[in-house]
Amino acid sequence: MCGIAAIYSATPADETDLRRRIQQMTDSMAHRGPDADGAFVDSTIALGHRRLSILDLSPLGAQPMVSRSASSNGRYVIVFNGEIYNYLELNRALEARGVNAQSHSDTETILNLYELYGDACLEHLRGMFAFVLWDTVEKKLFAARDRFGQKPLLYAKTPNGVVFASELKGIIASGLVEKRLNAAALDALFETGSVIQPQTMLEGVQMLMPAHALTIQHGKEKIWRYWDIRFSKQNGKTISYNDAKTELRRLFFETLKQHLISDVPLGVFLSGGIDSSLIVAAMRQIGQETKTYSVGFDAGGAAYNETHHAKQVAERYGAIHTELILSQSDILNDLDTIVYGIDQPSADGLNSYAVSKAARRYVTVALSGLGSDEIFGGYTMFKFAQRLLDLKKLTRFVPSFVSPVAVGLDSVMPESLRENWQWRGVVGVLGGYDDTARTYTIRTITAARERRKIFTADFIHNSTSAYPLYRQALGEAAIADAKHPIQELSYLELKFYMLNTLLRDTDAMSMINSLEVRVPFLDHQFAEFVAALPPEYKIDGVTKNTGKKILIDAFSDLLPPEIIYRKKMGFVFPLGIWMKQGKFRDIIDDATSETVVRERGIFNSAELQRLKHNFFNSADNSTQNYRAYLKVWLATLTELWLRRFM
Repeated sequence: MCGIAAIYSATPADETDLRRRIQQMTDSMAHRGPDADGAFVDSTIALGHRRLSILDLSPLGAQPMVSRSASSNGRYVIVFNGEIYNYLELNRALEARGVNAQSHSDTETILNLYELYGDACLEHLRGMFAFVLWDTVEKKLFAARDRFGQKPLLYAKTPNGVVFASELKGIIASGLVEKRLNAAALDALFETGSVIQPQTMLEGVQMLMPAHALTIQHGKEKIWRYWDIRFSKQNGKTISYNDAKTELRRLFFETLKQHLISDVPLGVFLSGGIDSSLIVAAMRQIGQETKTYSVGFDAGGAAYNETHHAKQVAERYGAIHTELILSQSDILNDLDTIVYGIDQPSADGLNSYAVSKAARRYVTVALSGLGSDEIFGGYTMFKFAQRLLDLKKLTRFVPSFVSPVAVGLDSVMPESLRENWQWRGVVGVLGGYDDTARTYTIRTITAARERRKIFTADFIHNSTSAYPLYRQALGEAAIADAKHPIQELSYLELKFYMLNTLLRDTDAMSMINSLEVRVPFLDHQFAEFVAALPPEYKIDGVTKNTGKKILIDAFSDLLPPEIIYRKKMGFVFPLGIWMKQGKFRDIIDDATSETVVRERGIFNSAELQRLKHNFFNSADNSTQNYRAYLKVWLATLTELWLRRFM
């Protein structure tokens, strides 16, 4: 895990200037790689790297790395961030072709693959990655990002070329991009809790999308998608449930073993839920010593604390467990670091920061259970969609004009009611969720009509909706053979919430702590197998949880009922409680004061003061009331971010 940067110049540039700029970029991301830094510079390209040593800790693993094979003669240079989990297997295949690695680094594996296969090398990689590779002979730049977007890669056009970096702060540090706030990105932040990729908080700076590659040669740029998850049946046939369980188990142990390869200490984020508990149980099964880490809070009671469940799981499987209980002051003391580390404002991220900081005291790599809910249908929304499908025999008799009425009625209801699943059921029966994209709008934090009040008319002329993006994604899902609402929801979760919130925040908040996080459930071969399983294998409508039927059945010998059937909890902060107290409230009042708000010209001061008043005077601190405090928190975080980055 590292930080990478690159500057491509369409016409020859001053090498001294390029070296200075690339150094500024890597310095801004020193936290991503505290072990070493390096640069490769000529008049056309500058490549920079910050190293967090994980595999091959020797100087042979240093970057930028120049190709070492006899045939390449130093032709290719790469900066790479991530892990290639099947690199040992690939190295054996390369050796059979006469290409021998001179290090134990997976970076060299990519270089050797590229020499043989060119752009098609991506087809062979299993892992998380973002890299920029330069062909010194053809003067061709090749950049790519992993299939699910676990590793970020941002880029922006410059007057003389293109600049790349692992983080927005790296792009800014180049001095080649004008800092202009992206109003559409901020609008999306308040709608969904995240900036929707490929956009970023700065106009003109984009994310390279997951499973996409980019080439630049002779001034011509080409971007293409090289992969997408598919929901097709295996070999056109439906695998039996028992055979599916057997294969699922085999694939999980295979990918887990690959994710455990490391030359530095490794641990697991443990919540006590099914996914992280399964990782710990499976590690015990294969004889791997396990260190686990969990975070709890001194406020909010049981609704915000899973530490006792995590402790029970750790004891059951003989893990060396570390538990950290956080207070408000712990977050406040680190707030400047958090704002810098988050890179772009997000409704989430604090939880990832806390557990990453706790783990980094002991390990350099941590495994996470992220991804399981999205591919196995673990969220309540999946079961809700299945129930709506079961009720279609009733809803098909509802007159067509009722559906838009239900949508309109839902949009004007108080948020406390719209959060209620029974109310959502009523809307669904009336046809309000007439397609999966409409169902997915349940994730909306702030509706368009509310955002039009929050922002000034001068800043955002007309708040839009992510709904058209969801509809567009469903078109892509259809191409990927997603025909069932459960499959469509899984596709949307992977493309939006997983990508823009969970993976992005996990990367940013772990890397500010110089910690690598690995996600076994998002191995693409494992995820492809799960995606192709019939929806009824994942959600049967009668399980005691919200899905994951086949995952539970496949590992019932490793997971006891008290883990399997425990009520699902999200890993949430008692933010709504802390924000009302002491210094935290002082920070909010300062960042959202009428004077500050009016000078910025972004938020409608009267509306923001109203939201603050309602929040601070509400006695409801429950996790179900999160939308109320998130609007105030996002406004605060936006101001803190602007002060730090703009």
